[in-house]
Amino acid sequence: MTHHQEEQLCELLDNKQKELLTAIDKQLSACCDLLDRTARDTHLHNAQDTVVSLSYLYAVLHQHCFEQLHQGDPEISRIVANNQSALAEELNK
Repeated sequence: MTHHQEEQLCELLDNKQKELLTAIDKQLSACCDLLDRTARDTHLHNAQDTVVSLSYLYAVLHQHCFEQLHQGDPEISRIVANNQSALAEELNK
């Protein structure tokens, strides 16, 4: 693969990654809206506050991704957890 092809591939991957993440954001937001509407329509929730917060759905997605990343391997699980801890520390600086 030439250097130019490698750059093009990286750009393609970056663009597709952005599209995927945008689609995930939209889907999670739509899921929150649907859950709220359904809960109100079925009289399971009367208040105006949300039934399920977007943050909660991101946490569910995060947990799912974590499980997919380590796939039951304790060593990979530790590596992923350590990377997440390091990221959290960086974000809190």
